Amino acid sequence: MARVKLHRCPMTFVHNDLDSCWKVQKALNEQGVDYEVVKQPTLPRTRRKHVLVVTGQRWLPVIEFEDGTAYRAESKEMAETIRAGKLFEHAGGADPTASLARRSSSERWRRRSAREPFIIWPAPSVVSAAQRLRERCRTRARPR
Repeated sequence: MARVKLHRCPMTFVHNDLDSCWKVQKALNEQGVDYEVVKQPTLPRTRRKHVLVVTGQRWLPVIEFEDGTAYRAESKEMAETIRAGKLFEHAGGADPTASLARRSSSERWRRRSAREPFIIWPAPSVVSAAQRLRERCRTRARPR
């Protein structure tokens, strides 16, 4: 049985460094880590329910350990960690926010804002167009 699960995008045929999931999978292959690939839906990201439960966010790739903890960082950082042989230091309920103290404030803000949901309000032109359409439908004579 696999020691870790790699949650990645379903496009396993893409094998270049533009694919962040492939970077991590390639590093796992190079280090000989026993893993299982779990394909997650590409879009919409809201269908990535298990990734949201495990990590609190919907971004890929994610490495899930046997004990249920998960490791998620930028793919380049994840690949470097795997190649350095430090992957299993993140297992066992290690505090995922401990490394945030070493990062710059801009990186902390970017990561914090990526985890928090946000609401996009419709542009004023869209709202006014919708209001005009509603008014037109209300005033239009209905056949009897």
